[in-house]
Amino acid sequence: MIHLQRNVCLGITFLCVAGILSMHSCSTAESIASKTFESTCWDITDTLGFSLHPSQLGRDSELNIEVTFLPDYRYSNLYLKAIATSPSGAKQEIMVNDTVIDPAGNWLTEASGGTYLHPFDTPLRLALEEAGQYQIQLIQYMRDSSLCEIQGVRVW
Repeated sequence: MIHLQRNVCLGITFLCVAGILSMHSCSTAESIASKTFESTCWDITDTLGFSLHPSQLGRDSELNIEVTFLPDYRYSNLYLKAIATSPSGAKQEIMVNDTVIDPAGNWLTEASGGTYLHPFDTPLRLALEEAGQYQIQLIQYMRDSSLCEIQGVRVW
């Protein structure tokens, strides 16, 4: 009976540790690309550029986007434009919009260390139909050419 109780306790402990580790690995997914804006302004000409091969994600790929905002961000949303250039030079342009602050002025994500780390609700969907390396550019696509109170952007 004692051995059975000890085995059950060990099994439960193992499952708890495995669950904690799996949650941690989901929240800290490895970045494909990231950029920090030292001036805390994302200029429309300041592109997050990176290469991507279809074997990394599959033909119908979804990339997650996460943006780090500072508390004084002036808008309730953020438009991003992605330009994917295939190995043959064909271009896809994809627009992504996400709401970050509700109509009452409340952030839709929790503050951490004076910033708001906001994962976009809608992933960036790319059709990677050609073999070879794609070039991806991600730019902010808002009204202001220099969008301040943004600390960084990450894609995974």
